[in-house]
Amino acid sequence: MVNIYNPNDATVGVSLRVSISTPDTQERSNSENPNIGRFRALGVDCDDIRRLSNDQSSFISGLLVIESGADVRVVATYTTGGSIDVERILPRFQ
Repeated sequence: MVNIYNPNDATVGVSLRVSISTPDTQERSNSENPNIGRFRALGVDCDDIRRLSNDQSSFISGLLVIESGADVRVVATYTTGGSIDVERILPRFQ
């Protein structure tokens, strides 16, 4: 699960897409451009990633690409068996 939080005083638009790590060069990714209300969050789960990648496999290797013109906070939560790991993703400004 990836959570995207908007800490801003206004609604923020984000762009979401999945970049698949495969040996072929065929583009299979859709993109979505949801808006996140002020002080609200958006969750992206495995089903969302399958939909964005056009791949219904049980295992997908790749990246979830999140772009926004405003500051957003991104947290990834990894779960396996009985354990959980939470990682804050630092922004990359271009």
